[in-house]
Amino acid sequence: MVSIFIIIKNFLKYLNSKESVESIALSFTIAFVFSLIPFNFIIHPILLFLLIIMNGNILIFIFLTPLFSIISNPFIMNLHNLGTSALTSTKLLNIFIYSSSIPLLNYTNWNNTISMGAYIIGGISVIPFYFLTKKIVTSYRLIILPKIKNSKVLTIFKIPKWIKYIIGQS
Repeated sequence: MVSIFIIIKNFLKYLNSKESVESIALSFTIAFVFSLIPFNFIIHPILLFLLIIMNGNILIFIFLTPLFSIISNPFIMNLHNLGTSALTSTKLLNIFIYSSSIPLLNYTNWNNTISMGAYIIGGISVIPFYFLTKKIVTSYRLIILPKIKNSKVLTIFKIPKWIKYIIGQS
């Protein structure tokens, strides 16, 4: 139980830090796509590789992935319906026949209805989600964070440094 509070504290610390808004938005976006797509031995390592290469924040990613997984679970039937309609579309039949002949694509489970729905939603929503998250984090830092730092409630609940030293926190 204490560990969740430590993770939340570190999450808020990174959100309030000097880390770039783009890095935080990238971590949010990759965590969203990672949790939306059912586990896959091809796509998930690629997403982790992108997170590392593009210098995303791994702590924010680790914190948000389970949270987005909980949020996305009620929408599994919608993903299934979308995937079913895409996979049964006669207009896309030639694309799927060609895709099934590519050996690496067979391991991405694109022929699974939930996976296909998640790929469609993930592909469509990646760019808007990134820019929306970027806007929200920027607004948070410019508008909400100064109000929180200047609030009287925060000054009341601040732990003096000598108490932190006694209990061993830094």
